[in-house]
Amino acid sequence: MSRPPTAEDFITTIDNRFEKEKKLLGKTVKILLIETGKISNKAIIISLVKQLELSYDSEKTAILRSALEIIVGITPDDIF
Repeated sequence: MSRPPTAEDFITTIDNRFEKEKKLLGKTVKILLIETGKISNKAIIISLVKQLELSYDSEKTAILRSALEIIVGITPDDIF
């Protein structure tokens, strides 16, 4: 049985139209791996939300929102 795809798997397949988002996500994944030694879609989403809360740069905020939409879009819903 294979594991579900993660954001880390997906980053390399992101369309070139989203090059800035791809770089931001790659950087976010690297930081999370350094800090925690593991990665999950949830951790990426939380990190992006924290970055959004701290950003005052409108261009960076737009990139963060777009990256967050990409990750949320590929994250399967929790089933309860």
